[in-house]
Amino acid sequence: MKAKFLMPILLALAPLAAQAGTSATPAEDEKAALRAHLEREFNALFETRAVPHGLLMKIDEAQFDANTAALNAPARERLARVAGLLLAYSGLKIQVKGAAGGDTADGVRLAERRADAVRSNLEAHGLPKKSWIAASPAASDADAPTDTVGRQACVVLMISGDPVAAPAASPSGRQ
Repeated sequence: MKAKFLMPILLALAPLAAQAGTSATPAEDEKAALRAHLEREFNALFETRAVPHGLLMKIDEAQFDANTAALNAPARERLARVAGLLLAYSGLKIQVKGAAGGDTADGVRLAERRADAVRSNLEAHGLPKKSWIAASPAASDADAPTDTVGRQACVVLMISGDPVAAPAASPSGRQ
């Protein structure tokens, strides 16, 4: 008798339940929310966009003293906040790579020196060695922000790990 009484209620609630979450499980919903939150947090500091295996952050030439690898004061403050976020969420990994818009040897060297400056700054804020991934051009070039680099020497940070990895497609086709 109770089942007969509950059936109309369940049928009425079914569309609402379907709209509640787009992921297969509450854990996936939670992970997607955390990824979106971290993307907003990092994007408030430096240009950041989501890529399939994490978040890609660009630190452009305006964050450095002209034609040098010296970070300016606002960039150092923002990197301290980046380090704080990386330390606050276990499982995040970071890869730092210099990216030169032009192929000149001087531009490439400046980009690498700037990457070293960013790496040193993050290490100075206590980012442990277990958080670092060695730079591997083959793994990160596909996500490099070629559309925004232009002719400048910038630094690209690839933030990866379980908290920011895109969810895999489920068998039902939902993500």
